[in-house]
This record gives sequence, structure tokens and C-alpha cells, in this order.
Amino acid sequence: MCSTVINPGCCTVGQIWHGFPECRGNLQFSHFFQWFNYFKRIYNNPDLYCLFTERGFKLLKAGGLQSFIMPNKWMLVAYGKPLRKFLAKTGLQQILNFGDIQFFDEATTYVCIFVTCSRACSAAVQVLSLNRKTYRGNFMTEVKNNIYEYPASKFGETEWGIQPYLDTVKLEQMKQNGFELKDLPVSIYRGILTGYNEVFYIDEETLNRLIAADAKSAEIIKPMVRGRDISAYEITGFEYLIGTFSALKLDIDNYPVIKDHLLLFGYDKLSQTGEKGARKKTNGKWVEI
Repeated sequence: MCSTVINPGCCTVGQIWHGFPECRGNLQFSHFFQWFNYFKRIYNNPDLYCLFTERGFKLLKAGGLQSFIMPNKWMLVAYGKPLRKFLAKTGLQQILNFGDIQFFDEATTYVCIFVTCSRACSAAVQVLSLNRKTYRGNFMTEVKNNIYEYPASKFGETEWGIQPYLDTVKLEQMKQNGFELKDLPVSIYRGILTGYNEVFYIDEETLNRLIAADAKSAEIIKPMVRGRDISAYEITGFEYLIGTFSALKLDIDNYPVIKDHLLLFGYDKLSQTGEKGARKKTNGKWVEI
């Protein structure tokens, strides 16, 4: 068995490429381009760690292990695609992603730890996902309690979006029992643009006041979830929308309490003329969205 641990800040190019019985000196930035040319595959604006990882693996003897702790951005971004493709073909054993946890006081670096081996690929990889919301500070215990096996076939050149175990179970259940948005017979656009959210989105207190004054107001006020109210697997809140959509061709005089509420903000500001202080120019009426 032979393990490889390389510090990118203390090796020369020649030592890294041809072997390193002794690692001294610093890897100057200009050497990066010399080293880059050694690679048959083209990395697009790579992080240095991507290159060290691939070269480090190629230094292993048969059955040797390689393990780095390094920034985790390569798991998701475009420049990490060649490295993901490369590692997926090695004997990947563990990939531990620590999300946005800040372990090092002297540098803002979000890290992962991977372990791979120079032998045939395994059927499963031990994976872990922790972040600042889920991490309590007991490293060894939390890694042991949260690590789980994940099919090695899921790892390729596409993004490595490792999730906590329970989230992974939920995702699989959704895939088995639900539909992907792209498969639904609907066209998804950018959402509702009011041009004046402070007017058309109201809270529950305002809702109750408007309906108490005129029960008919409830006909055009609907609960609405906005992007900021959505988190992973749950809705954290919602507001109410005064739905005076132009397609409904409403006569606002049939909703006098709603009309009076809107006019509190000013007719000129609600007008869709494109003039200074007004909403963007459209063919819609002052009351419409």
C-alpha cells in the first residue's frame, strides 16, 4: 500500500511530475502553466487542487490510497468537470462534503475530503453532507453518524450534489412517485410581475381588514408563495396577492374596498405609462397586474 499526500505550496513541478523523494521549495504561479501542459486533457480555468489531485493519483502504486482535504467548489462548478470525470473512474471510496462549514480560522475555505484507491471501482461510495445548519461541532461523532453508502454509478462528470441521507431518501421517493417539472404539460415563465410589490402583496392583517369591510374582496385575493418563502422541501411562509390580472378583465368598481386600498398608494404611481414615478409602460389599466 502506498498513500499520497501532497501540499501544493511546497513542491516543484519536476518533483511532482517525476516523483518526490524530497519536497522542498514553493510552486511559483508561473510554474502552473508549465505543469498545466503536462495534462492531455484541457482544464478550463482550473483550481490548482484539480491538477494536484489527478497527478497525485497517478503517482500511486497498485492498491495505493489517496486522500485530500481541499476546497469543495470543484464538485459543482464547470472547471471541476474533468476532475469529476477522472475521479469517477478511480476506486473512489469516500467523499465527505462539509458545505459552508468554516474549519480554518486563518482562511475562508469550504472543504471536502475524498479517499480514492488505485484499483477497480467499488459498487458503492461512502458519502457525507454536513453544513453550518446541521453541524454541531463534534467532528468524529457527526461524521460517523451521518456517513452512508451511495451508488458509485451516480458519480460522473455531472455535478456531485451530495445531500444528507434523509434528503436523499426524500428525493428518491419524489422521483419514484412524482413528476419532474419538465415532464408536466405546462409552460413555466418568470412568474408574476406586479411592478409594485408593496401594493399588491399584502399581509394577513390587511387581508382580514379588506374582507371585513367587503366580503367580495376575497374573490380576488389569493395566498401566494414567493421565492424567499421557499426552502428545501418546505414552505416557510406566504403572503396574499391582490390578483387584478389583466386577463380577468375585472371591473374594479365591483370591488370598492380593493379600489380604495390601491388608491392609497397613488393613481399616478400605479399607472402603467412608463413615466417617471409610474410603473413600466404596458397596455394594462392602472389597477391591473
